[in-house]
Amino acid sequence: MPFCADLFYRSYTGESEGFVFPVILLHGAGGSLMGWPSNLRRLPGQRVFALDLPGHGHSAAPACRTMRCLVRRLHQFVSGMGFYHIVLVGYSLGGAVALSYASAYPEQIAGLITISCGDQFEMPQELLGKLRKPADVRKAVEIFNKVAFHPTFPRAERRGILAPISKIDSDVLLADFSIAADFCFNTQLNLLKFPALLISGSNDQITPPASLRRLNLYFEKSSVLLIEHAAHMVVYEKNEELRDKVSKFLAKVNKPG
Repeated sequence: MPFCADLFYRSYTGESEGFVFPVILLHGAGGSLMGWPSNLRRLPGQRVFALDLPGHGHSAAPACRTMRCLVRRLHQFVSGMGFYHIVLVGYSLGGAVALSYASAYPEQIAGLITISCGDQFEMPQELLGKLRKPADVRKAVEIFNKVAFHPTFPRAERRGILAPISKIDSDVLLADFSIAADFCFNTQLNLLKFPALLISGSNDQITPPASLRRLNLYFEKSSVLLIEHAAHMVVYEKNEELRDKVSKFLAKVNKPG
């Protein structure tokens, strides 16, 4: 199994015409690298490295309980792989990790994509309360189910998507959602100068459009994409549309001008 800095990863390399920056995928709360739809892990013409964050998937325990820990572990991975310029793609909590890392190490970032992540998360307090009681994890997942999906998204598909979250250790899930609840993006830099694409569903209740627009103010070269009829789980709800936008952004990053 491929490990680097005690983090498990899988790499996917599509045929490319020349050099491309490594693309690192960072999953959301309670997830793993396998939570990414396969067509986002296998982007044509890209070198993709999908990670399991500490304590998730095949990566060693313990899970991180602070954003500082997550950034440190990601930096160890990037250094251990010998990468310098990278593209970070983060979903939900993974987006917050990507933003925090990019603010700490802007010289390494060739491009940044956040999905369902704004300058902060509007996390239901009831959800966090349920997660503090291991017996109530299923109730917490049900609360998340109600707020995270667009009302029209099929319930049968929701169950399959949320099944892995229901099985993860309650302490890990609480740590993830607590980090997200405490997240408030701010940077000491004037403006982040690398290209960025900030994506969210237009009906996202957890990172609503206003949060995305505030985040956009921190960038010199960024664009906001609100995908209609989608919510926080846009990565599943509008998978093909999202993949198309991600691919086009990466093509511009790798072939500027």
